[in-house]
Amino acid sequence: MNRLHSFYYFILLFLLTACGGGSNSSEGNSQVPQTAISFTEISVQILVDEIPSINEISGGSGTGTITFSSSDSSIVEVMNPQTGQIKGVGAGSATITVSKSADSQYQSASASYSVEVNKREQEPLSFQSSSLDLFIDTPIQSNPLSGGTGSGTITYQSSDTLVVDVNSETGKLILLKGGIATITATKASDALYNASTASYDVDISYILDELSIAISLTNAELTWSKQSQQLELYRSTDANCDIANYTACDNSQMNLISATDALPLKDGFIKIKRSKYTLEHQSAYIKIAHEDYVSNTVHVTPSLPPFKLGYGAQMVSFKGKLWLFGGEYSKGLDTIWQTGIWSSIDGINWQLEVANAPFQGRAHFELIEFNEHLYLIGGSRGIGTGGAEVGESDVWRSDDGINWTLIQPNLGFTIWNVASAIVFQGKLWLYGDSSSSENSTIYSTEDGLNWTMQNSSAAYKPRRKPTLFFHNDQLWMYGGKVWDSNGPLVGANEIWSSEDGVNWRLRNAAPNIPNEYAYTNKVFNFNGKLWMINGQGLGSASNERYSAAYSSDNGVDWTMEASPIISRFNAYLTGAKFADKLWIYSGWQEEYIWHSKDGKDWRTYVELPKLEWSPRQK
Repeated sequence: MNRLHSFYYFILLFLLTACGGGSNSSEGNSQVPQTAISFTEISVQILVDEIPSINEISGGSGTGTITFSSSDSSIVEVMNPQTGQIKGVGAGSATITVSKSADSQYQSASASYSVEVNKREQEPLSFQSSSLDLFIDTPIQSNPLSGGTGSGTITYQSSDTLVVDVNSETGKLILLKGGIATITATKASDALYNASTASYDVDISYILDELSIAISLTNAELTWSKQSQQLELYRSTDANCDIANYTACDNSQMNLISATDALPLKDGFIKIKRSKYTLEHQSAYIKIAHEDYVSNTVHVTPSLPPFKLGYGAQMVSFKGKLWLFGGEYSKGLDTIWQTGIWSSIDGINWQLEVANAPFQGRAHFELIEFNEHLYLIGGSRGIGTGGAEVGESDVWRSDDGINWTLIQPNLGFTIWNVASAIVFQGKLWLYGDSSSSENSTIYSTEDGLNWTMQNSSAAYKPRRKPTLFFHNDQLWMYGGKVWDSNGPLVGANEIWSSEDGVNWRLRNAAPNIPNEYAYTNKVFNFNGKLWMINGQGLGSASNERYSAAYSSDNGVDWTMEASPIISRFNAYLTGAKFADKLWIYSGWQEEYIWHSKDGKDWRTYVELPKLEWSPRQK
């Protein structure tokens, strides 16, 4: 019986379970998932400030409320939460989500899609011209910029600021040298628009650059570093010459100059006159034209240096500069002794390095480079007024040409204005004797401080200020002044040489050089030859010698190359070899500085204003 009851109980329990057990606890689980919601596009790209068409949804079940939302409303704004209408606000990415709430039958459901918001592209920027061909120092052609959208700032930059610089705010160009560069304009991005750029190329060249004019007694040499294809060179003695009608101007001339023409251009129109006492030249005015441009009028006149040194000054090349020291000149009944030290990096433009040198105003001293120092030895020093002077036998040294130290106040033998110095075989040597000396003394030093007498009675006759030079491993001596048996000092017109600086032999007792030049010259090793540049010979009025240049291959035999070579020379000229040229200062208190590239043709530079170009009137 119990088994029967158990069977019925099991059947009843099964039926109750299948029918839900008769309980209301299962009513919360009567909702079912909605049909999946989806968007037509799973990702969308729009622009800032754009209102795109609605991304339609499909799916979903029941009557639940539909709402839309944005994960970042600073990027995408949901304008209508019921329809899903959106608007791009700022650049970036956001997610738009749609949610459908649950109802009595269906659970809640959602779906989303991504939105990428990009800034708008500006209206294209553009320059009026894609490239400009410009000339240095001419009015700069403008190149207007147009286009662009939005509030972004416009800036400009150059791809090569060594060729052309540009004002970053205005775009105005500054032409610096020949070459090609690219100018780029950038309009910055703002809230709505991306940055935008445009560029153009600039090809910069010269109509004419680095013009220099050097004048001689016979012509002028014109040189320049760069030029355009063809130039018109106008010259006239009329400062107001109209080049459109240049043939009507006084002494006018015009030449066409091609970029392939050999330089320098020699022009016999402009030259200096030879005059013993005055500086004279053919005054001339030039203009240069090229196609649409013409230069300012340039007055061609030789350039005097910014000093009056007079005679007895000394020139030397030292550490990449040309230097001039000392000198004296007459002013009324008095003598002006120069105390300044001048230097130049090009022989044209001079700078006063020291106004009052510690060795005071002096002239006729020796100035020489030895062991990377400059040495100033002896000379005549001005004292008081009326031309009073005292002979010095001191030694000064400098490692820069500016700062000087007295290393030997008195050598104990006469230097004054009679000795000549030279560097030979690792020593510094002094030759020359006072007028009253009966011996030919020779001294040398290895340090400038301690001096040794090498010979108290050399084979040559005692002399003042002989010219010394080095050639073929020997030391050579020419000229100087000797005491004549009849009383006055005369030129020693003879040539001696030495292999050791101590023992000397006569090489030419009567070179074919006038006696008057025996104590007014400088000798240089230059371009594979010896060059002797002679000053104004002090002969009689009827037999006065002009300045002259002689050359020699062996030191013994000399050939006159040119005479006269410059407008005027003092007997006490000075010079140096510098920058592949010979340089001479003649010693007149107002005189040009002369240079030569070959030892024969001597010129002085013209001070030129900057060439300025303006549009040509046609």
